[in-house]
Amino acid sequence: GRYCLSGAKPSISFDEKFFVTHSYVKAGDWQDLGFASANDPKFQEMLTKGTANIILVNMVTGVRTRVTSMQPGQYAIFPHWRSDGWFYFLVRDGNSDKEYVVASDAALTL
Repeated sequence: GRYCLSGAKPSISFDEKFFVTHSYVKAGDWQDLGFASANDPKFQEMLTKGTANIILVNMVTGVRTRVTSMQPGQYAIFPHWRSDGWFYFLVRDGNSDKEYVVASDAALTL
């Protein structure tokens, strides 16, 4: 199969049903992120400061799910699977200069 989406460093689950990646917010993402227009001030701030979200794709059904809703200046990046179906990812917060490791069970709850 072929899955066309913007992302970086995809990681495939141990059961080979899902892949997870991070995707940087781009100018054409305003509608997917729920904004009324590309000129929305918060969306423009996301573009200016930078933002990245975690994207989960079910390779059986082709369904794409955005797992995170990061704020301007925050980056959810580098997802990596655990053998139990959970995955970890790193959150870099440019607003507070802190980093966090986050675990998600999104693939188990879809």
